[in-house]
Amino acid sequence: QGSGFIIDRNGVVVTNFHVVGGAEEIEVKFKDGRAFPVVGIIDYDVNRDICVLKIDAYGLDTVALGNSNYLQPGSKVLVIGAPLGLEYSITEGLYSGKRKFLKKDSLQFSAPISPGNSGGPLLDMDGKVVGITTFIKPGGQNLNFAIPVNEARRYFKTIPKMSMREFAAKLSKAYSYYKSARDAVYAQDLDGAIRYMREAVETDPTFIAGHIYLASLYTLTGRLDMSITQLKKAISADPENVDARNELGAAYFERRMFKPAIKEFERAIAIDSRNAMSYSNIAAAYEKQNNLDEAAKMLKEALRLDPDYAMAHKNLGWVYFRRGMVREAIAQTKKAILFDPYDSHTYYNLSWIYHEDGQYELAVKYCEKAMGLGQKIDPGYMEKLRPYRKTTAAAGGSEEVRSSFSDAEMRKIINKMDSETAELARLGADAYSAGKYHLALQYQKKALSRVQKGTAAYDLILELVAIDYLDIGLEYMNNGLFDPAIEYLNEGIFVINSAHSPFLDFMRVKAYEYLAFCHAEKGDKTKAEDYIRKVHSVSQEKAQVLKKKIHEEYGY
Repeated sequence: QGSGFIIDRNGVVVTNFHVVGGAEEIEVKFKDGRAFPVVGIIDYDVNRDICVLKIDAYGLDTVALGNSNYLQPGSKVLVIGAPLGLEYSITEGLYSGKRKFLKKDSLQFSAPISPGNSGGPLLDMDGKVVGITTFIKPGGQNLNFAIPVNEARRYFKTIPKMSMREFAAKLSKAYSYYKSARDAVYAQDLDGAIRYMREAVETDPTFIAGHIYLASLYTLTGRLDMSITQLKKAISADPENVDARNELGAAYFERRMFKPAIKEFERAIAIDSRNAMSYSNIAAAYEKQNNLDEAAKMLKEALRLDPDYAMAHKNLGWVYFRRGMVREAIAQTKKAILFDPYDSHTYYNLSWIYHEDGQYELAVKYCEKAMGLGQKIDPGYMEKLRPYRKTTAAAGGSEEVRSSFSDAEMRKIINKMDSETAELARLGADAYSAGKYHLALQYQKKALSRVQKGTAAYDLILELVAIDYLDIGLEYMNNGLFDPAIEYLNEGIFVINSAHSPFLDFMRVKAYEYLAFCHAEKGDKTKAEDYIRKVHSVSQEKAQVLKKKIHEEYGY
């Protein structure tokens, strides 16, 4: 059993592949009790876990499709499905963000799901489908995932590519091994997954999706040569398979073998001239060969085929930048951000473009955003942003900024919150533990807006918000980005000043210390001394230590 949804009134139904893979017959049951056998398979992708079915039914109600790129962490989502056979069950939760799984994007959310939900729609609060519910990650509580609808749209066609009988015969042999491999991957047993997939493709050498999945496992474990060999086997079994050609081209690209990569992408385009990904892939290879005109041409074609393709907008922006077309580069890169606002590398590109154009404040701004989304910044580029910066390691001090609440107290307080506020607090704590302080701040601020002042919950979340601000400020400071550091530290002080407790006094002192070092680094002696005086108003002892450190480091 599983779930699904209708995307065309003439009997086109979407579900997960694992719901129907290996079946000899499939039946689609409706809410009014009607049931229709599946007569054909319109399209499917074993690795992406998508299957589009055709039934002989007409005039059906359909869902509205949304845009998965517009989801924001912390926003509400709904799941409708048949968990454990309980038809048309609805659960509500929060969207956590995009996650990479075997190099593919997945949407993480907290709405409870169970076996039987697979293949059902993940809906935003406008009732539009933004994802296809696909699996629960073992070993984690409320770690639920969906395929982004934007990635699934290319499978949403109307004409069957094979009959149900052909589908059953094609995949019945090797699919059990494939399912065991997926289970092993979820259990983080990659060696076990590889063993199962070898069995799958040996059992059925025509199982192209199996070859591609095995190749991705080889790549994930650092065996790129074996990945290339496996993809060649897939192409030998089916020379007209576009996905295999694109994957082989991508593997060559990773090895910096750009000529053979281009050949594979050209073959993919010759097979399917409407596959936007193939044009974007070949453009990336052309760009590496400094053939910028051809790269731009291919990216424009990709965007003609798929105007919302964020990667193509991003890459076209970079090609324009390399051609000296700064205005066009900025416009294209901002379009990429519009269609995928959580790709940290796009913000990094935009920062570079602004820096090379002499717009340094904007370069710093977008570098901040990239860092906030987890992008690693090249140290040389940090030097470009702050060419005369000094180390600020002395500013950290020996006292770590932590909450005054113990872990047990935190759990007790969070457990008493309503479910949505508690989920926001937990997501914030998870993001903080992963070092994603900007994301943690978003969650905690939303949680703070939902709790009543004067309660233990308010005091706890207020502390966590203040800690987020201070840690973001310290991170920027230690990376030589003193202006954004000052901005976040001042925001932290504003939060701290909205309540009073001995612990918040300690945090206020830490914020003043960090600000004193920031202004000392900027050469502003007056402001540095002003913050030393503010520390003195809370603790004379700490002020003396701070004054000594700044004198030793900066000479005043």
